Amino acid sequence: MRPELPDLSGLKVLVAEDNATSLEVVCTMLATMGARTIGARDGLDALEKVRANRPDLILLDLEMPEMSGLDVLQVLAGDADAPPVLCLTGHTAPEYVERVTNLGAAGLLGKPIRKLDALGERVLHAVGQRAKVADVAHLPNPQREALDLEVFRPLAEMMGPEMIRKVLAQMETDIGRTIGDLETASREGDFGKARSAAHVMVSVSGSVGARQLMHRARQISAAAQKMDLDRLQALASGLRKLLDDLICAISAEVDRP
Repeated sequence: MRPELPDLSGLKVLVAEDNATSLEVVCTMLATMGARTIGARDGLDALEKVRANRPDLILLDLEMPEMSGLDVLQVLAGDADAPPVLCLTGHTAPEYVERVTNLGAAGLLGKPIRKLDALGERVLHAVGQRAKVADVAHLPNPQREALDLEVFRPLAEMMGPEMIRKVLAQMETDIGRTIGDLETASREGDFGKARSAAHVMVSVSGSVGARQLMHRARQISAAAQKMDLDRLQALASGLRKLLDDLICAISAEVDRP
């Protein structure tokens, strides 16, 4: 592996791509950076291999036979243990990005993939293992998962301590209110209100690096889209604990010497 490339050693990546040449190219790119790859040629094959192999990440072509990538995302949205998904597509318009992220995707990769290092960084970002990972040893495990320091630290440095505290106080208020809306929507079976509140939470949490809350909000949006009330209620019930973990993580980071 070239030393300047991101290190994907130890990661198992499922690549779902119906075109044999494209599948081979992407798998070779990942293997060059040390990843172990598993190939799938359609959506049904991808789901079977997810269950059999439990990969760390899925690279998912959205346009496949038998079962499309969007259908695969909808199925995975019902699996709390599903790995993160990066979607491979030629469609990168903002409304399309929003559509797949609301179904739980960690992001989009435009096709064709042109830069090896950029692919590696996106993979590391999606699985929560960064190249040159920031030191998070001062955070307990739940808090490490709650806060993406590669998003939060540049924001905090740009704003300064006083301003970041004001922004975070407003964020806590906004997310707390949104959690209340989601709890109400789940009790009343109001799927439209749940989707709307989940959209707000994705936006607010993503802006500060609240990755667990953002992921949960995307799962809630997918459950509301499928009108799965049991799933919606189960997902909404743990939101306040995730917010508490986030606030603790942010406090520890802001007060860090």
